[in-house]
Amino acid sequence: MQTPAMGLTHDWLTRLIGYSSQPDIAAAGPVVLAPDGRIQDAGIAMPDGIALPLHHGRGAAEGTPAVANVIAVSGVVMTRREIYQQLGGLDPTYGDLAPVHYCLRATHANLRIVTVPDARLRTTTPEHTTNDLPTLWRLRQEWAHTHTHDPYYNPNYRTDRGDFIPRAA
Repeated sequence: MQTPAMGLTHDWLTRLIGYSSQPDIAAAGPVVLAPDGRIQDAGIAMPDGIALPLHHGRGAAEGTPAVANVIAVSGVVMTRREIYQQLGGLDPTYGDLAPVHYCLRATHANLRIVTVPDARLRTTTPEHTTNDLPTLWRLRQEWAHTHTHDPYYNPNYRTDRGDFIPRAA
């Protein structure tokens, strides 16, 4: 967990453990709500190499209704110990983007990342935005050669926000 959070669904931890323990899944993330009930974390898309939070700021009921493959998760990440060790853990030089960097290493190793929408938490601290532009740029540069596109985010959606809005015609 990047910030303190409390469970909203009674079996949120069991759900995350269930998905993250599957052999082809490296990490599972819940839907994390901000203190005001809006979606804070529900997976990450990287259509142009920039980490975009999916459904960020939308109402709690507006997120993806089913478990979804994503390129990365952030906020709260459940992963198996052996995968964590195999991938070298979190790189603290990436700060708030360390979970995203971890997930990119996992997808590069042909492992899946999933968001589990019926595992829900609410942060207990005010929301903050990652505006660390040098780290965002470093992440983009590091993965530009292996992650040329996001296979889970349709290229016909806008690439400046992660809310599945079609590009203007």
